[in-house]
Order: sequence, then structure tokens, then C-alpha cells
Amino acid sequence: MNMVKSDDKQKKQDLGIFYTPPEVADFVFDILTIWKERDDMETARWQSHAPKAHFPSVIDPAVGEGVFLKTALEKNFTKPNYIFGVDIDESVKEKWVDINLLKSFGSRAELDVHFFHQNGLLPLDETKILRYKTGGLKEFDAVVGNPPYGGVGVDFNERASPETMSLLEALARYEIFGCKKAKQKNGVEPQSTGGLFAVQETPARYSLSIREVTKMAEGIPIEILFLERFLQLAKPGGWVAIVIPDGILANSNAHYVREFITEKAKVEAIVSLPRGTFKQAGTSAKTSILFLRKLKENEKLSLDYRFFLASIEVARKDAFQKVVELYEEFYTSPNGTFANVPRTKVGSASPAPRAPLPTGQGPNEPQGGAGRGALRAALPV
Repeated sequence: MNMVKSDDKQKKQDLGIFYTPPEVADFVFDILTIWKERDDMETARWQSHAPKAHFPSVIDPAVGEGVFLKTALEKNFTKPNYIFGVDIDESVKEKWVDINLLKSFGSRAELDVHFFHQNGLLPLDETKILRYKTGGLKEFDAVVGNPPYGGVGVDFNERASPETMSLLEALARYEIFGCKKAKQKNGVEPQSTGGLFAVQETPARYSLSIREVTKMAEGIPIEILFLERFLQLAKPGGWVAIVIPDGILANSNAHYVREFITEKAKVEAIVSLPRGTFKQAGTSAKTSILFLRKLKENEKLSLDYRFFLASIEVARKDAFQKVVELYEEFYTSPNGTFANVPRTKVGSASPAPRAPLPTGQGPNEPQGGAGRGALRAALPV
């Protein structure tokens, strides 16, 4: 079974895989470390929880060569026992050895406990109990990665196999199909008066038959399925950092996806990447990093909260570092503002994503909420 339908014969592109530059992984964990340190300061959950210090569990459901997990260890965000990876590409497992993840675990057998060769959209063994981690393989503190994108749907045209049936059973539990059907049932997109992440007050939901799921899964972009999988794996209150193509944020026919995100998570930040970020992997696709916090059970948010937007024009270490500094100023300030940052560094002529500001709100006015002229951070380059 092919996970992604594509005419490209090269294996990486057939799988929709575009491996991640280390600068991007470093940036993701710089942001997550800001969250972790604040969490630790307020709750003493992590390293400061002496003498029984523990560490965040991290999973990459499309781990590829393992750059995100390697970075998690190098930056001391967590420890080897708390990292997990999944990938459908059998050949990448040797890469995990090559980048010294094997050294971190001490043995190939221990490495195999934490890395799984399977389709990233499938559930892991949720009955497995880990003595050092709550939630087993069902939920994690942080879900990070650069999942496949660019392919159209899951291919069920091949002869039915146990793997195909397992994937179909798993996808039948995905909620995004019901969101998409609701959009199709309505016939038109909901009127968006709230901006990028506007939602209907009472969004409709529909259950689907296996036949409907099969048909819909063959036409839905693979990155949308992975976006839901990332949210599934995050524990309530957990963190998600995912690289996504900008179409999810900008296209009118992806409104149901943005509505789904808003129902499941708080948008903390969106950082637009330069078009050439993944050129070494063979794509010039325009992408962004979406940072989310999964909502806790029964948690409801007003859509008037602030979130951080930034556009990085050049994929350089100093450029990423400047955005980290701006984000830390924003995140640690009481009201989500840039009190100590010069005004010229707030606002952008090319915000990310490129959604228009509401009437009367200029690009240098640091105000707004989720999709309502949200705060924008510019990087002078």
C-alpha cells in the first residue's frame, strides 16, 4: 500500500518526505524550551522537580532521519528514555544509528523500543506500560515533526491487505473527515468575520461510513491527516510543533481544517519559513511552523486571545535566533506585548501567514486575537 499517491518515482518524494535542516529543528526546540522553562518555574514539573526530576516525553510521528529527536537530546530538552519516533520508510532506521541516537540508548535493542517502523497515521501499542512515563504510547508531552506533504490522499486501490485494513480502521476514528463532510453538506464556507481561525459557534459534525472514509481519504492532502495525528498524540495541555504547507493556513477550501485546529488547540505561534528552506530535499514549497497547545478536557477558549506571527526571510541561524528573542519577549510579557522591543521591529510588510488585517488595524499595531489581526513580529534582514 502506498501511503501517498504520487507520480514521482523517487522514494523520498513518493512518500512526501522532505528532511529538515538542523536550523529548523533548533528553532523548534528553542521555542519549546521557553514553554518548558515557564512551566517548570510555575509547576516544578521537570528538572527542578528534585529529587525525582523527570523530563518531557517527545514523539515525532514522521521521524525520518531523526533530526528533531537528536536536537531534543542535544539541547537537553529531554533524555533518551523519553523520545520516540515513527516512520514508514524502512531505510531511515539506519540513519538513527548514524546520527548517534544508538549511542544515546546504549544498545540496538533499547533503540528499537523507542522507534517504530510503521505508518505514522496508525496507532501505537496503547496497552504498553512504560515505568518511567505516564500515558504509555498513547499520549506525549510534545509532538514535533515535519510530516509528509504534497501527496494527495491515501491510496486504497491496491488489493486489501492487513496493513490497508488497519489503516482504514484507524482513519475511521479521525474526526477531520466529519469536519470536511460538514463543509460539503453546507455547500459553502462559513462567513469568516473573525479572520484566519474564525469558527462557527456551533459547528456541525457528521459520522461517516467506512465507504465514505475510504473515498474521502483518497482525496484529502496527507498533511491534514498528519495534523490530526499530531493532535491525537499530544496529551491534554501538551505541545505540538508541526511544519505544514501554507495552503492549510491560506486556502479557502482548508477552512474546515483551521476550524478543527481551533476546536482542539490553542494557537500559540505561526512562523513562516523561507521558500527555499527545504530546497536540499527537493522542494520549494512554502511552509510554516505551527505551534499549538492542545486543549484540556472541557477547556474552552475565547477567540480573542493573542498569538504570535513571524516571517523569516532567510534560513540563517541568526535569523531564527532573532525570532526566538522576539517570541520570548512576547510570551513572557503579562499581556502578550513587545514592551521592550523597538517599535520598528513589530509589524511586517510580509506577515505570516499572508492574511489581511481587519479594517482600521495597521501592521504596526500590536493587538488582536486568533485570526483577528493577531500580533505580528517582523525580522529585519
